[in-house]
Amino acid sequence: ASGILKLRDLYHYQLTCQSDGNNQVLVHQAIAQSTVIAHAELEACMEQVLLLEGWDRATLTMPPALRARQLKELLAD
Repeated sequence: ASGILKLRDLYHYQLTCQSDGNNQVLVHQAIAQSTVIAHAELEACMEQVLLLEGWDRATLTMPPALRARQLKELLAD
């Protein structure tokens, strides 16, 4: 999820760069387009992970076994 958020930030940064007359617009358009593709790929991956791990899609509730594992790892730190 944090990767998706970072891609969104990168995309908005590229839009800002495109509007700056001192930058090469085509460079920032290329980066923005690649960001859109990467964002879509990560969103699809996130959907697959939620399905594979057994998350409740309606509530985004973490499965009990995964929650227990997460707690165990937190306590081990």
